Amino acid sequence: MGKNIKILIWNIGRLCIPFFPFLDKFFRVSRHSIEKVRTALNDIDADVVMLQEVAGKEHLTELTKNTDYHAILGPSYYDRDYEENTALLSYQKPDDIRHFPENNAVFVSIPELDINAVNVHLQCLNKKRRAKQIEDLISCLPSEKSILAGDFNDDIKKYNLGNFRPCTSELGSTTLYGRHIDDILHTPDVKVESSQIVVRRFGFMDHYPVVANICL
Repeated sequence: MGKNIKILIWNIGRLCIPFFPFLDKFFRVSRHSIEKVRTALNDIDADVVMLQEVAGKEHLTELTKNTDYHAILGPSYYDRDYEENTALLSYQKPDDIRHFPENNAVFVSIPELDINAVNVHLQCLNKKRRAKQIEDLISCLPSEKSILAGDFNDDIKKYNLGNFRPCTSELGSTTLYGRHIDDILHTPDVKVESSQIVVRRFGFMDHYPVVANICL
């Protein structure tokens, strides 16, 4: 019998305020914002969570407080002049943790789920560099039972994805109000049961949470 796994990806950053980018981080680490994210994590109750634009170790600790998640902080990168991280959460203990600083990504293997996962936040300014980042990540991932997900900062179908398939394309890339919808890619042996965006108010965040239910 196959394993059913719920995956959540979510860029928890906020709309950039021109000339005042520091306000994004200020509001993101506020108690109100942290409580909203924490409540959403508890409500969605995903087996594996991939977050982008986490504002460091203390921020991740607050976000996962009173949860049962194992939390892995990805490599640091800089956006709008301050430090950010990807983060990967799992109820089951992860193994074989690898950081890819040049690609703003973190890899884990989760033996109990029999799955490999990479959480990525590609840079937003250079299309050629994004293409190279995707190529590098795909080349280092196992060709079976693997998920590559996160904020790709582009239409993922423009790139060479190897044998990886997008499972969220039908959701679109942006909504009527400009909130981004990010991507989950998977190897052919991963069966996608469903995918959806979580539509609720999260203040000024410019990305919706995306949930996919998969089966191995």
